[in-house]
Amino acid sequence: EKIDSSSMLQAMQQFLDNTFRDRHYKGQFQPQRLKCMEVYKVNNIGATADYQEYKASLRDRRGRCGKLRDAIISHNPPSALASDLDESLNEYLMFHGTNPQAAKSIIETDFRIPKSNTHGAVYGPGIYVAETNTKSHMYCAPNDRGWVPILVVRTLLGEIHNTVDENPNGSALERGANNGDYDSVCGDRRNLRYNFSGWREFIVYNHAA
Repeated sequence: EKIDSSSMLQAMQQFLDNTFRDRHYKGQFQPQRLKCMEVYKVNNIGATADYQEYKASLRDRRGRCGKLRDAIISHNPPSALASDLDESLNEYLMFHGTNPQAAKSIIETDFRIPKSNTHGAVYGPGIYVAETNTKSHMYCAPNDRGWVPILVVRTLLGEIHNTVDENPNGSALERGANNGDYDSVCGDRRNLRYNFSGWREFIVYNHAA
């Protein structure tokens, strides 16, 4: 559903501006500023039901989840975008950049844990999201108007495992999440150079999260 409200466009632009971060080195990708052109609201009944069931299960298992030392950049979004996020479960709005065809598929069905990844899946097979729109923009491809799709998605990170390894063991990270040691991974690449580095990225291994 396309949202034509000017206040929603303004709220989304504010969110983009607040979560814009450049990295500490200049590579091929040099972001300037992202401009919100259109906003669509997705209401996927099945995906929403799965999400709420997972959220209730997470609350029962964890009660309250620990925080990362550095706050999630996308926390506290404009209330027009989300006003009921539960940060005790590390629930945030996050970004996922992709191409128009993949965005359409996600919207019509849901995220799926991929069997193979175009971009390498450094942290294992999972759903990759970012706290900054600049990180997600790296993975976008334009449509015929030159605009790129970025999905703004509710994400339940739960208990977060943080790693600063440049080349982590993705299978071990996935196994730790599936065993319940933690619910998501924060790949902190802020102090690394190249290989899609310069930002943090977050990975969940359950499509309902």
